Amino acid sequence: TAYGVVAAVGAPSARMAELLARRVSGGLARASSLDGTAVLYGATPTAQAFLGLFDGVCAYDFALDDNHEYAGYALYGAHQSVPILSPADVDLSAISTVIITSYLHDAVIAQKLRLAGFKGKILSTRPERPAARETAYEGFYV
Repeated sequence: TAYGVVAAVGAPSARMAELLARRVSGGLARASSLDGTAVLYGATPTAQAFLGLFDGVCAYDFALDDNHEYAGYALYGAHQSVPILSPADVDLSAISTVIITSYLHDAVIAQKLRLAGFKGKILSTRPERPAARETAYEGFYV
């Protein structure tokens, strides 16, 4: 139930606001606890919204996107610009945390990262928690 958000559809707006505030609060806690090099995966509108919410809490070194046409562009926040790079151009061993912002493809992206030898933490911005059987990544929102 997407951390209770789906269950709140149709509920009074105060209840929805409370659920969203809890989600953002959990996200702020998670973002502030990240150590090392943190990158975003997926130069999507979700990535831009994510950066808008959590900009200034954590420095995101760059964003990865499988669309090579995006390389050279950036995501922009009030406190930082996050350059977009192609995954083929990056040494994955230098990264501590990947935050998948292209959450509709998070399982495939996580598997791709693990097959490429990435050993760091993988988080997904998927609104609901990853399925219990998923061990390659975990949800960003705590």
